[in-house]
This record gives sequence, C-alpha cells and structure tokens, in this order.
Amino acid sequence: MVTLSSRPVHRITRWSLFGCLLLLVLILTACGDSGSTQSSTSSQNSTASNSNSSSSATMTGNSAGTLQTVKITEVQATNGGKDQYSFSPNTLSVKMGDMVTFINQTDEDHTLMSTPAGSIDEGNKISKNETQVVRFLTAGSFTITSMTHPDATIAVTVASAAALAPLTTVKLTEVQSTNGGKDQYSFTPNSVSVDNDTLVFVNQTDENHTLTSNIMDGFPDGSLISKNETQIIHFAKDGTYTIHSVEHLDATITVTVK
Repeated sequence: MVTLSSRPVHRITRWSLFGCLLLLVLILTACGDSGSTQSSTSSQNSTASNSNSSSSATMTGNSAGTLQTVKITEVQATNGGKDQYSFSPNTLSVKMGDMVTFINQTDEDHTLMSTPAGSIDEGNKISKNETQVVRFLTAGSFTITSMTHPDATIAVTVASAAALAPLTTVKLTEVQSTNGGKDQYSFTPNSVSVDNDTLVFVNQTDENHTLTSNIMDGFPDGSLISKNETQIIHFAKDGTYTIHSVEHLDATITVTVK
C-alpha cells in the first residue's frame, strides 16, 4: 500500500511542477510584451508631446516680421526718351487687412491711387528712396497706379477676411508760436504700446518730418511723413523704440512693440 500510494503522489508532484514552470514562462512573456507595449506607447506620447511643443513654439513666436514687398523701379531713357517706371512684381494677392511694403527705388515721388477706389487709403505718397507700408482695406480686384507716372501699375487681388482690426494712431501736432518765437512740435500721445507691430502716424503740421529710431534694424529709419500725410509704420521686431523727428528734435515718442 505504501508503494502504490507513493507513486501517484510522485506523479502528481512532477506534473504540478511542470505546470508551475509553464505558468511562470507565460507570465514572464506577458510581462515582457506589456513592458514593450508601455515603452512603445511612452515613446509615441513623447514624440507627440515634442511635436505639439514644436507646433506651439511656431505659433507663439514673435509676430513681428517681414511683409510682402513691392518695388517701384525705373529704367532711365537714352537719347532723350522717356524714363519708364514700373512695379515689381506687377501682380499681388493679399487678404483684407494685409500690409505690403512698397520700396521706391526711383528718383521720383509716387502717390498711389486705386481703381476702383477703396482698396487703400488714398494719397499714399512714397517719396524717392523711401520705404512705406500700405494696408489693403477692401476685398476685390484692383489696379494700383502711380498718379505721377500712370504707366506704372500693379494688379492686386484682395481676398475677404474677418473685420479689420483698428490700428493705433499717433498724431504729429504743432503749436504755432507768438511774438516771433519758435513753433513747438510733438507726438500725441508721446508714449504708446502696440501689440500688432504697426503704428499709424498722422502729420497734422505744416512741415515734413523724417523719423529716426534708436533700434535701427527694427524700424524703417528715414521714413518721411509729408505734411498732412497719414502713414503706416511697421516694426520688424519687438522692443522699446525712441523715435524722433529729425527736423524737430523736441518731437519724441516712445513706442513699445510686443
């Protein structure tokens, strides 16, 4: 009886041990797969996080920057002919509210006009060798022409967009002296903060004003605002600018661009 009962016990113990080993192998295999899956998931999450961070950095970067550029060029005539003026490029596509930098590379002033009217502020005068920003206000197809040289034209397509955001405006003002004193010129207000990189200057004086700034690479130094002219200034980078009139140094304004 002892022999018969011990043999079944021995058999059961051996198979139980085999079963335990098999179960242990299965458990270890499952754990390995789980760790691999978790590692893969963690890696994917990390990649997605990095991608989102990169996207966020791109979206939240400095908004100040380069605008589309149009050059006004000149081909001087020979043998007493007529000089030829043109826009380069001669076609342009923008959205309502977009601003474009016009660079006058000619030896003449150019006052811009729109046909039909309404795509830009009328009377944008771009003096010789001057750089000026023009804002497009209305959706549609327009032809922009130099009033003084109507052979220079550019076809502009303006796409619809949301309502135009108002721009911050600064006035150049004058207090005329009495009893032979000196006229006083000033900016009103004399300190301003803007968050869209753009400022509108309205010259209400009877003199031209050439603007200059302490931050040379962020401001179109030498911008000429003719008497009774309204002009948009675009700042190429954030910072605190001290701007003054070259002709009247007492006229100074501090502009914070953020």
